Amino acid sequence: MTWGPSGIDLTERFRTYVDRLRATHAKHAEGGVNALSDHMTEDTTGEAAPTTYRDASLQAAHDARPRITPESGSVGMNSQMGRRAFVATVGAAAAATATAGSAAATETATESAPEWATGRGGLDWTNGYVQNPYFAEDSLTRARHRMEWGTDDAALRFYEDDGGEMAELPGYVPREDTENVLSVRADKYDFPAGRAFPRGENYDADGDGDADEDVSALDATHWSTTGATNGSVSVTDADLDVAKALSVSSSGVASGETVMARFEDVSLQDDAGKRYLQFVANVSTLTAGSTLEVVAIDDDGDEKIVMANPSGDTSNADTFATAMGSGIVVQTRLQDLATTANGDGSFDSIDAVEVRISEADARITFTAFDLERKSRWLFGSYLANEGTDSEETQQRYTPGPGEFTLTGFDTLGDVLKTEDSVVWDVTQPFRYTLGDSTLNFQFRFVEAVDYPGFDWLFQQRGKFSVPSAIDLSHTGLSLVDSVAVPPNRFNSVWTAEGVPDTELSGLDDSAKTFHGGSYDSEGKTVTLRSSASADTVYAFGVELLATGENRDAATSGAGATGDGGGVPPSEGGTGLGTMLAGGGIFGFFGFILAKLRGLI
Repeated sequence: MTWGPSGIDLTERFRTYVDRLRATHAKHAEGGVNALSDHMTEDTTGEAAPTTYRDASLQAAHDARPRITPESGSVGMNSQMGRRAFVATVGAAAAATATAGSAAATETATESAPEWATGRGGLDWTNGYVQNPYFAEDSLTRARHRMEWGTDDAALRFYEDDGGEMAELPGYVPREDTENVLSVRADKYDFPAGRAFPRGENYDADGDGDADEDVSALDATHWSTTGATNGSVSVTDADLDVAKALSVSSSGVASGETVMARFEDVSLQDDAGKRYLQFVANVSTLTAGSTLEVVAIDDDGDEKIVMANPSGDTSNADTFATAMGSGIVVQTRLQDLATTANGDGSFDSIDAVEVRISEADARITFTAFDLERKSRWLFGSYLANEGTDSEETQQRYTPGPGEFTLTGFDTLGDVLKTEDSVVWDVTQPFRYTLGDSTLNFQFRFVEAVDYPGFDWLFQQRGKFSVPSAIDLSHTGLSLVDSVAVPPNRFNSVWTAEGVPDTELSGLDDSAKTFHGGSYDSEGKTVTLRSSASADTVYAFGVELLATGENRDAATSGAGATGDGGGVPPSEGGTGLGTMLAGGGIFGFFGFILAKLRGLI
């Protein structure tokens, strides 16, 4: 018996397909072999929930489908797919066997389908229907932050590219987990005031007879040294990130010996007690039994001393370290230190600085030094006791040793955030978003003719990546997304990796990983890829069911409709959502399939 519905012009090939469908249906309906039952799951289809495929009618349709090849224009069928994908495949098979009259329907569908709008403008990226997946990174380290870039959160996106120019990361610094988003170290602060001591002193650096260079206590050329019988001491310019650093190191110091380095290009005759002994230092050697002293000396030999001593106690004002450490900060008012009376006992001027190493070897490197200021350096603020009832903002004057956190560079003291200041090796969280990427992005709204209760299929697809540069160190990248709308609105979600040169319209399903089944709870954070790589281009696509109100909320600005004329061949779309969404030929054959099920 040959089947032929009234009013529809079908080829003999399609009639034969229907006959095979009817012949095989009974077998499957009675519990026959179900070849697909173990293969149609959420992992390959992106369904909102796992689907075990046991529909006899569609199983019969699969077995009876025309064996046509991709070259003939059919939609191929993977060994694993879900119900929606399979319906689309059967519809495509039917389309391939229809007559010229049906071909006219294909042309009409193409003309009525909307063009893809290109670019991110016209979408409200804060709206839940505009998917904005992101690469999450807990520990991005930028090699430097120049204060001339700014001190607010927006400035935390900037870095220096491999050409030495300022570049911008596509995303933002998140604060959901903590307000203390920056991790830094004091010896990485490079600020002019930290190397300006002593101010107003000049010398002839090039030997031309003109004293036209500023003296800095962090230049080794201005220091003299005194050794001992066994021990020696050296003063060298240290090669660190900061513009100037000074290293004082001993060798062979024996018990009972003291070696020293001395700086004398200073003469401060007033308010000596009000001034602060300030420095940032790395203590890289502190041998057991040794003592390392930093000494301010007045005009008749009276002294103010702070020290590093393995047997000392840092609760005492005169002890700044008992072990090795980096980024040790000392800011002590001279009035608060005991005076060692080698003169009249009244410390009333500052005329020299000494670094002394006794009893055993030690090494200290200064990255900032001052004895003139009457106020302290402020290294920033942090939120103490975060998340508790005793949460409060506290300022950091003596942070370290080691890394410490800040809420932002806007909390630095003015001296540390002048435009020519730099902080090196800044670690922070970051999110690289699809919305902030400059790579290709497209969206459109397709009439949801097959979805009662909804007006539109909102289709979005785009590319994004995490920049790579010499000044960027990445740790623990993952690709995640947020479920900000009811999960039943997601028709399809997919990602693809390593697609820098492939057009969005040219991405084959075989290159995609589908994730729809993971979008099962509103408010959920979905991990799309637990591991991602910098400098790799990823693609993301989603199809959402939307109402007219949803569309209005998701779009903004003129020309943001994304619903122009026919889809150009290069941007026609290849995903399953596109096949199902546009009405026209596939909506037509969805209707045919529904009628077939009623006839069987």
